[in-house]
Amino acid sequence: MWNMQRPDSDIDLFKCNIAPTRDILSGDMHDHCHFSQNAGVDMQSGEIGKCVKMLIAGNVNYIWGVHSPIIVEDSEELQELRALSTPSANCFYSIRGLALHNLNLEKKTKDTKHRKTIYRSIRFGVNILEGKGYRFEKVEEPDIFLDDIQNVLKELEDAKANTKLPEHPENEAKMIEWLVDLRIKELEKI
Repeated sequence: MWNMQRPDSDIDLFKCNIAPTRDILSGDMHDHCHFSQNAGVDMQSGEIGKCVKMLIAGNVNYIWGVHSPIIVEDSEELQELRALSTPSANCFYSIRGLALHNLNLEKKTKDTKHRKTIYRSIRFGVNILEGKGYRFEKVEEPDIFLDDIQNVLKELEDAKANTKLPEHPENEAKMIEWLVDLRIKELEKI
């Protein structure tokens, strides 16, 4: 989704599914996320209720999963969720946390890939907070240095301080209503 793949890159997929509403109503919860790796494919999957909850919370991994410019399998529901899931300022916390976590990993590995991941993630957040939407921009620089990361982290903090975005998605209530309607439709299929 960042257009930075190499011949040795793995494939990262995000999959969202809906648990049977009957199961949920009978007390069987399905809001867990699952991660698997198999033959160069990393699969992150989760139930639609968890996905909506994480989008409302501003979780960047779910924002990437739902708003990725690459769609392997499209659906009406995906397009509806993309339209409802509008940018909000609370993505700052997830993006900053992801960046700091990867920065700690980079200090151990000294890996250029980690620095580029950190940099592009923070730039993604700056664009959101500046009102530019979800922009998946390739990192063009051949190398990213720790000073570059510190500078872009400062940009992220400034963008958060000056953003005109609401703290939570404007459509939060509509997202919950959409989820309930989706669950009712799923129950009616029985």
